[in-house]
Amino acid sequence: MCIRDRLCMGWRDCETAPSVIAGYESGHVGLLDCASEQWLWMVKNHAEPVMGLASTVRRGHVLGLSGSADKTLCAFVVQPDGCQQAGKREVGHAGIAQLAIRPDQRMFASASWDGRVRLFSLKSLEPITVLKHHKDSVNAVDFSECSGFLLSGSK
Repeated sequence: MCIRDRLCMGWRDCETAPSVIAGYESGHVGLLDCASEQWLWMVKNHAEPVMGLASTVRRGHVLGLSGSADKTLCAFVVQPDGCQQAGKREVGHAGIAQLAIRPDQRMFASASWDGRVRLFSLKSLEPITVLKHHKDSVNAVDFSECSGFLLSGSK
């Protein structure tokens, strides 16, 4: 199996079969069933390349987030037969390099090309705060599983 031209992937091991959420340069996000090697769905969430993906199981459903080189964050509910848009937010700055969901599922972080880390509510996609501790583009964010501490890295 070959997944060509993809920029980022998120592994999701579902009850029925392992699957992969992939983001592409075209702005598309898709779900691949690894057992059958078939795409279950593909949607165009962004006008620019998808740069960051994150997913979590919330209330029995897989919730996904995508960010891109454009100014848009998208939230979607992953279903085997398709993808339901759960929200979309224009963030006012271009370039979301990575996304991470906090273990308690109350918020998520975005790593931004403008040198900032932004925190958002997972429920409403509303911005919570902006962290301005980097001098160059932020390329990585993640939360520790045990403590929920936010980690970020830049050039």
